[in-house]
Amino acid sequence: MTTKQNQSIIGKNLTQAIICDFDGTITVQDVTDEILKKFADPSWRDVGGLYSNGIISHAEMNKRFTALLRATPTELKNFLIETIQLRNGFTDFVNLCKDSGILLIIVSSGWDFYIKSSIKEAIFITNLDAIFTFKKSSIPVISNHIFFNEINHRWYLKLPWNSHSCKISSPCKGIIVNLLRERGINNIISIGNSESDICMAQESNLVFATDSLVNICIKKSIAFQRFKSFTEINRTLFVSHQ
Repeated sequence: MTTKQNQSIIGKNLTQAIICDFDGTITVQDVTDEILKKFADPSWRDVGGLYSNGIISHAEMNKRFTALLRATPTELKNFLIETIQLRNGFTDFVNLCKDSGILLIIVSSGWDFYIKSSIKEAIFITNLDAIFTFKKSSIPVISNHIFFNEINHRWYLKLPWNSHSCKISSPCKGIIVNLLRERGINNIISIGNSESDICMAQESNLVFATDSLVNICIKKSIAFQRFKSFTEINRTLFVSHQ
């Protein structure tokens, strides 16, 4: 791809998009879990249990997780650098999406802080219409926002997509898929790994699943393709480029 092409905007004639989860999908680890294991009181597991049992929503779980976090931004950033790994083939996957003119959107119910640390091209959006003005060198990201208060040394959570949430995911990735369809993007591929990805799996044309999402798709009779690395996805979606 030439520099000029790389700098051009995506444009309004999009018909295809890939919606990809972050925690445990782009990354090998569930990043939120790894952070909480290291920097939170063990009671975070009880909070997770309340969510798993349907007692609290994903948004509420996220708020409680954030309140339990005890680390400075520097400590957190250093931990992420030392600990978090991207799945094999992800960098090639990003480049193939760009070369093919396919819009890639990362949609995460996690925190922007660690996505920023891992994806340098990430641009966080709070309005879907913004995707039509993006440069191909950027990756639009929809996620929750955490910030550190230097006065009381506590982390706080903002939910910019709270109006597009459901009980199992904040934001709800299925709602995002349907909002994209309203904008003329009819062919949507989803990539995920867990329960929070089920809504987008149900609404997508093609699903790539790993880890617990595999069993969920089987249980709900959702057609999917299993993957362990993005190299496998690349071979399926971009065979002509290999």
